[in-house]
Amino acid sequence: MTTTLPAGPQSIGHEDVQLDPTPRGRLWTRRVGLIVILIVVFGVGSGIVFHNLSVHHGLYALTEYDDGVYFGATMHLVAGQLPYRSFVMVQPPGITIILAPIALLVGPADPRAGLAIARVLTGTFVGLDALLIAFILRYKGLTAAFVGGMLFAIYPPGYSSDRTLMLEPYLIFFCLLAVALAFSSGRLASNRQLVFAGAALGFAGAIKLFAAAIALAFFFVLIWRHRRQLSYLIFGAFLGFVIPCLAFFIGAPHGFIHDVISSQFTRTTAVPTPFRTRLTALVGLNNIASPKRLSLGPDSPWPWLGASLLGLVSLAGTLIPALRRRATTFTWLVVVAAVFAFAMVCIPQQFYTHYCILADAFFALVIGAAVGSFVSGAGTFFRARSRSPRPWLRRMFGSRALPIALCGVGLASFVAASTTVVAIESRFQAGKMDHFGDPGRSLDLAIPAGSCVISDSEILLIIANRMNFSPSCPVMVDSTGTWLAYDAAHPPQRNRKEPKDPALVALWQHLFSHADYAVFAGKSAFRVPFTPALSQWFNDRFVIVPTAAPITFKRRDRELANAPAIKGTVP
Repeated sequence: MTTTLPAGPQSIGHEDVQLDPTPRGRLWTRRVGLIVILIVVFGVGSGIVFHNLSVHHGLYALTEYDDGVYFGATMHLVAGQLPYRSFVMVQPPGITIILAPIALLVGPADPRAGLAIARVLTGTFVGLDALLIAFILRYKGLTAAFVGGMLFAIYPPGYSSDRTLMLEPYLIFFCLLAVALAFSSGRLASNRQLVFAGAALGFAGAIKLFAAAIALAFFFVLIWRHRRQLSYLIFGAFLGFVIPCLAFFIGAPHGFIHDVISSQFTRTTAVPTPFRTRLTALVGLNNIASPKRLSLGPDSPWPWLGASLLGLVSLAGTLIPALRRRATTFTWLVVVAAVFAFAMVCIPQQFYTHYCILADAFFALVIGAAVGSFVSGAGTFFRARSRSPRPWLRRMFGSRALPIALCGVGLASFVAASTTVVAIESRFQAGKMDHFGDPGRSLDLAIPAGSCVISDSEILLIIANRMNFSPSCPVMVDSTGTWLAYDAAHPPQRNRKEPKDPALVALWQHLFSHADYAVFAGKSAFRVPFTPALSQWFNDRFVIVPTAAPITFKRRDRELANAPAIKGTVP
């Protein structure tokens, strides 16, 4: 019997074997491309922050109130003063755990340097957030990874949460880490990874309670599609939240519940923020608009057009195709999480721009996934037309020239838009830095080291290196949060017309009675509940220091400074 071998190369010797190197080559190319994209989006996200920190007093400028609360609480914690017991803190303690190594590194003598390091660390986390978005979207294609990561990196309202130490970059990092751990190439990961994903999500909640929006998205999607795996995520989330918070809760159970939960859920405002203002910030028009560029008057359609475009891209690229093809768990999760995060923008009566950043991170995932679907569909369309019986269609779609040209136009448009937004945002941030400046040097000269200083804004004491950790000097880390803890229904107003809780007034009188100096962030000092009686009491005991800025007072009977003192009155 004769055996007939198939035509082609004979597999007789090792050198005769022909292997197709294309799959391995494509895999290597994709890996290199992904690494490049991750480096680029990280560089852009962090680079914008680092650029703004490098100019206009960026490392030390007075640009925010909250950063002083978070870093001040960390410094006091390291010094042995427990939040919720020694002082009010209306956020969970996660941020103090993250920043504790910095506080230990700089020590009590140089919190100013610690703040600079914390601001650099925050900028690093912004880049890591963009990197995680790109990494999560990698299975949707390199285009999806690039677009999603870059959208977050250049998001215009990002200045509000990354120009200094804020909670959102850290909150987003752990929420995105939970998504990255929960899914592998778009599919739900193993039970072990779900425990770690839950732990990341729980720690995000220990940083800020807004993580509940993402936790609810996980809960509803998994209970619908993967009910058996939900328990692993819940177990991890329980550990991730309880372990960081347990010591603080044991140290001050009533203070922890009252400060973190009660005061936050009962806080109100005299003038709730309109939905239109929230929408304008969410779509990124709040700080790139001006009379010379874009009018955002009451009748302007731009916020609604931006929101409509965002919704259409999200629906067309993810939800509608997913419904037709039975949506993957990953697709449902990012869509539901984006919706819930948007709800967190709308629910609080009082709104701040940095509330938008969490929603933006998940909308970046949605839009990136949508772009990936569009590119995949376009590739299928091109391949089908390249095999058309019509010669002109084969020539047009069979050539690489058309897809390369379309990619080039899309990339050039994206880069141009990104460059424009980054330039506008940089100018905006530089203006903010320039406006507030760095008053640390002035306060350092006016207030002797070792003085007991009480301020309505802890950031002033940090940048002046005038924090006092002595047991004889009372602690006031968060004047706004303390007000809310005493009377959440009547928060402080700049016009100072709100009612003042008598117990809160007595607290501030106690603080001032121990102080050598008092420093106020502004002329109105609206975070201090000055009643006529408290104002009279204060003016009888304090005189203004004219050489200091911001407004600084010192005790009449404690001549501790060489600067001349003249009689002054509180606002």
